[in-house]
Amino acid sequence: MGSTSEYLRKIGNNEYELHLNIKFPFKLTPIRDDERKGFVMLKAEENVKHPAIWKGFLNRAALKGWIRNMLKPKYVPHNSLNSYDDLNIKFYRVFNENANICLHIWPMVEFDYSKWPLPAPKLPESTLKALPWYAVPQMTTPIDQRSFMAWSPEWERCIMEMNPQSQKVRILMMDVMSCMDIPYPEDVIQTLLVQAMLEEKMPTDLDLFLSGFCRDLKVT
Repeated sequence: MGSTSEYLRKIGNNEYELHLNIKFPFKLTPIRDDERKGFVMLKAEENVKHPAIWKGFLNRAALKGWIRNMLKPKYVPHNSLNSYDDLNIKFYRVFNENANICLHIWPMVEFDYSKWPLPAPKLPESTLKALPWYAVPQMTTPIDQRSFMAWSPEWERCIMEMNPQSQKVRILMMDVMSCMDIPYPEDVIQTLLVQAMLEEKMPTDLDLFLSGFCRDLKVT
């Protein structure tokens, strides 16, 4: 089904996050989603029949259902769904069903730069070609189950390194959203921050950014 070697981290007590790189036996072509900035749709080849494909496109809900059905024989899926389109799977320990490990699975599809359908980031072409990007299930508005977020953590890391104040701003955004009880994953916050830098919407001067940020939040 895919590789689990990309990313695994502990995010809480007996709770882990896993990035699962899904590999399909057919070609998917990323197409720019004009209604959702930074998002793509993944068009399958003609006459492809697969549980994750619906009306010619990879479908987020169908993808989640396909993965859940394959895991059901061995594992007990958590019943709750959330707005970030991950899979919450609980692994029950043998001889003790009250103790469990919760694994948040984030399925994603890998592409190289030649398949990138969005405006090119401000990075050397050699860097873009050397590092992959991923289509990740992520809810957005207007809702369309064919829409996937275009995400490249390595590209983002390079862009963040080019902007020395970006880490401080990222920490600030995470703390503010935590105080406001807005459950945004760290990866999504970083992606939004990088998009703001690429569009030159975020001032490079930290004091100028903070003054505007606090004003918008009505912080005194």
